[in-house]
Amino acid sequence: MPAALLGANSAFLKAETDFGLNMLRQSPVTEQVVVSPISVIFALAMVQAGAKGKTKDQINKVISNGATDDEIVEFYSDLARDTLNASNGVQTRIANAFFLDKKYTVEKPYADTITEKYSAKVEALDFGQAQKTAKTIDAFVSENTAGKIQNFVTEATVRGEWLTTTQLPLSLGRFRFPGASSLIINAVYFAGKWAVPFSKGSTFNKTFYSTENSKKEVETVFFFHKNHLIVASLEGASS
Repeated sequence: MPAALLGANSAFLKAETDFGLNMLRQSPVTEQVVVSPISVIFALAMVQAGAKGKTKDQINKVISNGATDDEIVEFYSDLARDTLNASNGVQTRIANAFFLDKKYTVEKPYADTITEKYSAKVEALDFGQAQKTAKTIDAFVSENTAGKIQNFVTEATVRGEWLTTTQLPLSLGRFRFPGASSLIINAVYFAGKWAVPFSKGSTFNKTFYSTENSKKEVETVFFFHKNHLIVASLEGASS
């Protein structure tokens, strides 16, 4: 997060940290999870911009520890802008979007807000043609992440259908909402170099345990730090 945003917005930083840790706590201890809390929060911020009542209150509490609507929009729009304008050799991209089934219409004030504040794409698609819609969304994500993120959504996603087992408190197998009418999309791309690069000669094949009973050989990088002890001879000095 840009340093300029940290000082006066510590409540947001705490909310983001708590949110990220709580997500990890929901993950099965036997599985490896890589997650970007800020990616999920950007999606929630877009939802918050159009939410009302109890839903909005709950989102506000999670992503800001109770800030006002204006403060939330200002903070996360600034964060999105600063992330997109990263410097010092770092490349960052954010793919924010709101895709709506063309059977419905989106209110103009909401579309204007997320377009202006979060650089979001707003587009109506035919969710009845799930395969075509999934390909359209995948193309958008791929284009905005330098081709690094592929197959972001599937036909099942567009139909409002997901596969799940241990991701939920109860193992429900396959579950389905009664038809998806919209999809909020966020994907984050980051490319940067190490401040202190690793040496190719420090890479070795080592055993990596993905679970207690599952292992494989992977390339592992070791970082060796050289400590130097400075010794001086001083005339007249004694130990």
